[in-house]
Amino acid sequence: MDMRRVVELLLGGKEVSPHKPDNCDQTPLSNGARNGHEYVVKILLERDRVNPAKLDVYGGTRFSFAIERGRAGVVKMLLEWGGC
Repeated sequence: MDMRRVVELLLGGKEVSPHKPDNCDQTPLSNGARNGHEYVVKILLERDRVNPAKLDVYGGTRFSFAIERGRAGVVKMLLEWGGC
């Protein structure tokens, strides 16, 4: 099963919230941006109305994570979405 299918299955369940942060206040969008998972970022932005400009406990944003890691596709997506 590919990651796209896993993401869709998880988001379809009631037990998983794409808005729930971890102990560093990072969300699935944070991890998707940091790791360059463009499909995850896209589906979270489009389907779940997550906040791409939200700061984590260290003052980082999804945009800064993507830039730091050289995730050009994610950076472009976030710029188009207005989340920086």
